[in-house]
Amino acid sequence: MPVYRTPELVQGSAGGSSAARTPVISDSLHCLLLADATLRRGTRFLGGGLSASHAGKGIPPHGGRARVIGNALRELDRFLSLLIDAAALHLDVAARDRATLAAAHNTARKLGLIRHHLRLGHPDDAALRSIGRMRACLFHTAGIVRAGNPRSTPTAGWGDPGRALPTPAPMRLAIGLRIDVTTTDLARICHFYDRIADDLLRAMEINDASD
Repeated sequence: MPVYRTPELVQGSAGGSSAARTPVISDSLHCLLLADATLRRGTRFLGGGLSASHAGKGIPPHGGRARVIGNALRELDRFLSLLIDAAALHLDVAARDRATLAAAHNTARKLGLIRHHLRLGHPDDAALRSIGRMRACLFHTAGIVRAGNPRSTPTAGWGDPGRALPTPAPMRLAIGLRIDVTTTDLARICHFYDRIADDLLRAMEINDASD
């Protein structure tokens, strides 16, 4: 995780014999750091299996428990979306383009837009969309794959999102299959979101140059 550095303003004391160093931080950077801290709290919480009491245990994704996991993943995705909005503000992206970002409710699409602005590739699109379909299944149908719009059917590959999926059209899961989520799956997904945040901040040079 990058180490953040804020600029400092040196102000002379009344007697002129010493200087008080007062950190100065722009509003946009403040918003960016808050958004990042919120995402990190979310990944720590969810990466621990929603609470320390679940560490090392499988989480059976059925009934209310599946919806809890699905909702937690939705919140994590929302935190990434807010980080992208804060990044756009800090980068002074044109108001029209920020409006386009704000209107893009799909976080994978928003990430692609901000990465394009930063002249970065977008290798995580398929994995993010696959995670999105999985969390919707957990939240709305207790983790049981139902018939419906083929574009919303959960796909294989979300359990190891650290790597780009091998094909542009991942294999859809069979109707009636129950999605099984373990704490290891959650930890991998949280690591994935942390890595996306690290990549964004590094590209924006929000780090300590150690000079």
